[in-house]
Amino acid sequence: MIYTIHVLFTLIYCFIQYPHYYYEAWFLPVTTKIKPYFIIITRSLFTYSWIGHEIAKAAKHGIYCLPSKGALIGELPQHCRAMHEAFQNGHIYVPSIKGARYDGCVYDPLTFKIIKVLEFKTKEEGTTVVLKSLERLYEKYAHLDELNISFKSYEGFILNKTLIESTNLAQLANGVKLKITCSDISTFKFKSTCLIDIYQLSLEQVLHNKLAAHVNTNLISEYGVIVDFIRS
Repeated sequence: MIYTIHVLFTLIYCFIQYPHYYYEAWFLPVTTKIKPYFIIITRSLFTYSWIGHEIAKAAKHGIYCLPSKGALIGELPQHCRAMHEAFQNGHIYVPSIKGARYDGCVYDPLTFKIIKVLEFKTKEEGTTVVLKSLERLYEKYAHLDELNISFKSYEGFILNKTLIESTNLAQLANGVKLKITCSDISTFKFKSTCLIDIYQLSLEQVLHNKLAAHVNTNLISEYGVIVDFIRS
């Protein structure tokens, strides 16, 4: 005990006397590593805040499990596009619960079944996808149905589209379940350029909050595995 206290006071003394050593040895490397993530999160918060505002106007108490603030706001364009596509096909999109190993699923109200489980990935402007990273995604998310990689710039989407699509065709030919798709979400940067009416979409989605809660509670696990029974 005495030895521990002695060591503690020694460390405190050294920090007071030689703070620049601690800054160079610990603080500087840590901040260098977290800075890119901080920039990405901050940029997403500012870029897609208008989407969260539109959702808040339409759904006073929020849309069930939809991340409309914080670090996950960067996934809003993908969630909104998934909602829009689901409604167009007569289906309902259900965002996953917090902490789940997938991002959402598509539910068919006619058959009362989940028809697709989804995962989203977002690529910043100027980033590219390589074959090795795609292979890791196929391995990690093999149990899901679809993984969408969205690019924040149209140029990034065009640059990576051929590799993603050709790799996906090869994987499907080999009997792989997971389908990896890509999309351009650059139009979501501004309300004026967005091709989806987020406000009207939110008005429709919020009507299915109770159904979405039922789906997440009874029909799918937190790992994205569809279950064939109703939990008691």
